[in-house]
Amino acid sequence: MASGLCLVPRSSPVPPPERDAVPSVADGAAAVPKAKNVKLAKGETLTSVAKTAGLTASVLAAANGLANPDTVTEGTDLWIPDVHVIASGETLTAIAKKLGVSVADILACNNIPNPDKIYAGDGLVIPSK
Repeated sequence: MASGLCLVPRSSPVPPPERDAVPSVADGAAAVPKAKNVKLAKGETLTSVAKTAGLTASVLAAANGLANPDTVTEGTDLWIPDVHVIASGETLTAIAKKLGVSVADILACNNIPNPDKIYAGDGLVIPSK
């Protein structure tokens, strides 16, 4: 994997994004918008930003290296990763081809030791191109 390709160090696969906040696509898979940076506005919380992005607070905290998500304050810069939810019958090869990244990079970015052990509904952080 090229240096800087995976911006999120993963110790385990990503929990699935919040279902009701993630737009569906024709093949049954879902993905949040492309990775971006945001600044926490007055009145926002890590949880509210995560929900808007279709993520869980734990995924957003991990993506930003936050040991204690309760310490974020107004003005905190947050990186919102691109996450893909695995559809039933979808393979890593198909996901990689559709998103223009390599299977090896997806595996490394998500710390997946066995590519045969992915499941529909699991979320994958997609490495930057």
